[in-house]
Amino acid sequence: MTEYIHWLEQRRKPEPVKVAGHRAVDRFRILDNVRHFRDQLCSETDPAHRARLQKQLVEEEDRLGANAALLDNLDREIDRAIILVARQTALVVAMERDGSDNVKQARTLLYCLIDGQNLHERYRQQVLAAIEENRLL
Repeated sequence: MTEYIHWLEQRRKPEPVKVAGHRAVDRFRILDNVRHFRDQLCSETDPAHRARLQKQLVEEEDRLGANAALLDNLDREIDRAIILVARQTALVVAMERDGSDNVKQARTLLYCLIDGQNLHERYRQQVLAAIEENRLL
């Protein structure tokens, strides 16, 4: 995971998709891939697979380019993650209180959801910085 965080921090500003004549179709496909990777990250607990999914997610988001639409999309995803983390936290607390046998698995999923939220928050900061940098040029 540390390697992935280092890789994410070393990323430069996102590059826009450059496809002649089919930009809207490609943008739709990229957004579909982004949704797919995000959905998988919500339930994947294997660290190696999560790292691959996170890398693929950031690469697809980079293809969209740093713009207000991507920033809005990330804001919505962060809001969604906050809700998921709150629900999973409540579930873990209830399972611990009740002495459930599956609390370890529920806690692992909670940590994965928190990790996903943190990923989106860090990426949002990078997109925001790239937008600001473009304004200065």
